[in-house]
Amino acid sequence: MPFPLLLALADAAPAPALPAPDTTRVTLSLSATVAPESSTYGASAQGSNSSGARGSGNADVTFYPWDPLVDDESPRALQSFLQRTSYVALAAGGQYLNVAYSPAANGGKYAQEFVPASATARVFVLPRLALLGAIGADYLHDERTPVTGFPSTHDVWEPWGSVGVDARADDASLTLQWQFVGVDETATGTPSTAPGFFLPRLSLAGRIVLDRRYDVTASLSLIPDGFEARAGFAAYPTQDLGLSIFAEGDHGQVYWNSTTDYDTILGGPAVTYWVSRRVELALSYTPQWVSGPQSTEWEQTVTVGITGRVP
Repeated sequence: MPFPLLLALADAAPAPALPAPDTTRVTLSLSATVAPESSTYGASAQGSNSSGARGSGNADVTFYPWDPLVDDESPRALQSFLQRTSYVALAAGGQYLNVAYSPAANGGKYAQEFVPASATARVFVLPRLALLGAIGADYLHDERTPVTGFPSTHDVWEPWGSVGVDARADDASLTLQWQFVGVDETATGTPSTAPGFFLPRLSLAGRIVLDRRYDVTASLSLIPDGFEARAGFAAYPTQDLGLSIFAEGDHGQVYWNSTTDYDTILGGPAVTYWVSRRVELALSYTPQWVSGPQSTEWEQTVTVGITGRVP
């Protein structure tokens, strides 16, 4: 009878090979921002105002040198968090701001160039514990040119670094970080007021992903004379589509090169969509209100971005 022999050969035949998982070793993100803004001034310059616009561009490349990012069935924006991947990221950008003042504010113009650069890393030393580290430097140059009087300029270098830990439990995370900031300012035509060093900034952040599609975040940072508080929520109806919103309130020396206290409120919605397994498009809108001792500022920020995954 040939049937036992056929059955034996069938049992010995190799099972069909499963398709290889879709993995990523590098992600590259590019974004561009445009932000018209307007300011009004208080009793020291009653009736004066200014208007201008800010434009910026940023690039971010993230490497997964140990374990690659795997494209599973979860939303792609959550995969790095859910899979607890270790990574190294490099970022750089450029920003330009141009403002025109009303005659009541002595007229003239203000221009600012800002260039940030940083390197960050997250390395899991245990399944439930990751070490965080970052270094960076920001350069700012601005020039105020009034209609009458002499122009003034600032050149500010801000080297900084941070260390921290990220503790995990299931799909929840608690992150504690310390950041150190130095400020080196050169001013002409105006006195220098920037501190030489900011005391360590302590921040505590929590994050939890529910049902592998709802992302809830909150953080609190202590800064000189105040705090930065932020909360956000994101939902992913499909693996490709993400809808999110956040709100942030700050009080204190929000700007590293200033000893003046400011109050800031900002936030807004964002939408992301993966047009393919390798390419994501993003759009966000973020209005911002800033109140200082001499002025109140409104800014409307629109950012578009694209992210690509490299095998």
